[in-house]
Amino acid sequence: MRKNYLLEVLTPINFLLSLLIVFHHAFTVNINYCGSFWPQAYGWTIGIQRMMYNLSECAVPMFYFLSAYLFYRTYDGTWNTYKEKITRRCYSLLIPYLIFCTFGYIKHLAVTGLSGWSIIGYLHSLLICDTMPLWFIRELMVLSLLAPVFWKIIKNKYITAVVFISLIVLIVLGYIPYRNFLYWTPVYLMGAMLTNDYLCKLYTAMYNKRYAIVSLLLLVVYVIWAWFLPNGLNREEMGYADNLIYILFRIVTPVILLPLAWYIYRYQMRERSYMKYSFFVYCMHFPVISFLGLIFDRFLGVYLNNELVKYLLIVLLTYTICVLIAMALQRFTPSIWYVLNGHRR
Repeated sequence: MRKNYLLEVLTPINFLLSLLIVFHHAFTVNINYCGSFWPQAYGWTIGIQRMMYNLSECAVPMFYFLSAYLFYRTYDGTWNTYKEKITRRCYSLLIPYLIFCTFGYIKHLAVTGLSGWSIIGYLHSLLICDTMPLWFIRELMVLSLLAPVFWKIIKNKYITAVVFISLIVLIVLGYIPYRNFLYWTPVYLMGAMLTNDYLCKLYTAMYNKRYAIVSLLLLVVYVIWAWFLPNGLNREEMGYADNLIYILFRIVTPVILLPLAWYIYRYQMRERSYMKYSFFVYCMHFPVISFLGLIFDRFLGVYLNNELVKYLLIVLLTYTICVLIAMALQRFTPSIWYVLNGHRR
């Protein structure tokens, strides 16, 4: 029996998660919570886009969970391993982050005017990534740098429990914002503690029809739960209950979705060539979405006034364009592609 089945399906999983990220940012209407969870209060167009926006909230926690698993799968707490891991993260995360944020800043200047350029503004943009939504990479780099600390934590289950619960309490009370590495530390710790033995037990259990049915029922409950996320509220409007709903949803995500990796493995979802570009899609999807939205609004609005069709087309075209750009870079400028893709083959 293969113990590392999760590693064998990472490419399809990353493809699905990156596609959800595109769905998350491609909405064309106001999908904010309107004070009611009744579907008729939103209508079909808004309701479907809102559902996809909420459901795609699963992508970020799964990315953190999987990133932690991959990091700590071969991490032994020694200085040499730490140095090797951080060096790799510099190539796979830091350098692409700097390049794509620079691209975002240039794009921002092209829209707002070159008169707004300054060294301070550029450095500020790199720090808070306000022109490209790459904060995930920034926080993941911070989490990676803290590996010696997390290694000590996960080696003691009592300390792990104290840290886990304490962070959840601080998140619920509103002291830790969403785009902060501490917010994602509970999910990250879950990934760091995932072992091949657990995956092997899960793999075996999933052959039991009763367990498989339960996992599917939990998935249905999870999807329904996504509808009730009060997305669109400002941080000042978020109450304790809202914060609790969000963090619990994100913590539960790996538990619910990890069995899906088994289904992908069990039924041999084939790895396609376009699935290899998920990291590049994540980094480039936002400016492509903005560009397509501009094209649709200025030139195609007269011919296409259905917001739901527009939404689906933008998602499809965004992913296709990103993949085509990636393929062109890989073929014609392989050295540049290698750097942009974080030294991923």
